[in-house]
Amino acid sequence: MDSNKDLSPAEQARLESLKTMLDASNARYKKASKNRRPVFAAGLEVKVTNGDHVGKTGVVLDADYIANRALISLADQDSPRWIGFRSLGHAD
Repeated sequence: MDSNKDLSPAEQARLESLKTMLDASNARYKKASKNRRPVFAAGLEVKVTNGDHVGKTGVVLDADYIANRALISLADQDSPRWIGFRSLGHAD
């Protein structure tokens, strides 16, 4: 089928219904992707983007997805620090 002109009115209505459902599904997927939690796996190198340790890089030791924070080992610190996900970015 190269054209909608070859479709009966019922088939055209069905096609429009399917297009609407596909658009709604794509919108839900886009919204869910936007709200997805960041992935901070152990061993990942991250950069602190704000807060007391801004500009420093470290390695993720653990991640707490309930409290939205990661345990980061920073080179100039004796012990690891819990830092919120919003203050972290992937190191370049």
